[in-house]
Amino acid sequence: MKFNSHDIAVIESALQTAIQHETSKPRVAEIEEVLEKLRCNVLSAMQLSGKSMAQDYEKIPYDYDDMIEHIYEEV
Repeated sequence: MKFNSHDIAVIESALQTAIQHETSKPRVAEIEEVLEKLRCNVLSAMQLSGKSMAQDYEKIPYDYDDMIEHIYEEV
């Protein structure tokens, strides 16, 4: 199962609400730990996604000859 950005925002909001309403300090610490893990995983996924996009962009073939012809056709 993959979470989208909206799902993650809802989960983060729920964890923050739980922290505000929880009275047990050990339980608050547990929730904060989960929230921190969530944030770290999201940042890690975003960094990997950015690297993947850059690698995909580098794989796109580019025909420089077509580019030159296109420029001269417009003039």
